[in-house]
Amino acid sequence: MKYSIDLQSPFAFSPYWYALGIALIVFALLLRFGFNRLFAVKMDSPFRIDKLRRDCLRQVDKIENAYAKKEIDSRSVHQQMSQVVRRFVHDVTGLETETMVLEDLSRLGRPELTELIREYYEPMFARASFVNAGTSLMHGKSLVNQVYGRAVREQKIRRTAERQASVNRFLNRVIRVTPRFLRGLLVLPKINHNSLTWMERIQLAFEAGDIDSHCTTENMNKAVRSFVYAVTGAEDEEAAYMKARDAALRNNEPGIARTIRKCYEPVSPDCNPEEARRMINKGKELIKDECKFS
Repeated sequence: MKYSIDLQSPFAFSPYWYALGIALIVFALLLRFGFNRLFAVKMDSPFRIDKLRRDCLRQVDKIENAYAKKEIDSRSVHQQMSQVVRRFVHDVTGLETETMVLEDLSRLGRPELTELIREYYEPMFARASFVNAGTSLMHGKSLVNQVYGRAVREQKIRRTAERQASVNRFLNRVIRVTPRFLRGLLVLPKINHNSLTWMERIQLAFEAGDIDSHCTTENMNKAVRSFVYAVTGAEDEEAAYMKARDAALRNNEPGIARTIRKCYEPVSPDCNPEEARRMINKGKELIKDECKFS
């Protein structure tokens, strides 16, 4: 017996559905890539700083033991301690402290380091010295712990800075392609909120004593520059500064122009708490001001 079997062709989708599926996959990949770039935060591991501190204190203990056994004299103690402390500060902060003379160190805004190296200078170079090596070793250990504690606290601020700056960089690109009449409605409030949140976190860290005046002012300057870069939609920081300054002057706001200019200048090593508070207030006022830079 013969059977006749008619095979049905497989169900076929319209080409438009395939195109839509591929477009959705590409969109998801681009979205994932965009968010990874937006919220990527480059930072040092806290364990790295811990290791540097332990290694440094082990070296200090070796120097102390060698001195106790009379294997080295007071001059050698101070010479080796100067090298160890300078190297530790360099490894933690990135500052070129290993090759700096005392005058250079005094400009860093790190008075505790300057005072310690000044204390070490006399016994390092004098023919005879009455400086107690044990006291110098104790002061060296104290400085290492101070630098370590400060680095840990500043690391938290750096994480905040990288995160908020990434958002502002993204919003800078958004504002470039947003029609002018929609910027004030959609983009500028986001930039203002992000930058104000950043500054308030700096203020909280300063008031809690987690960061000093110099670090506070540096971070406030960075936050203002990031705000100006985002809100102007400029190609780079230099163009953003020029655009914001000119806009402030056109609007008869010389005070705003001075505040912006100051944020692009190096922070004085002698920055005091009052100057840091003033910078916090000026930065927050800059964001809340109605003068637009875009």
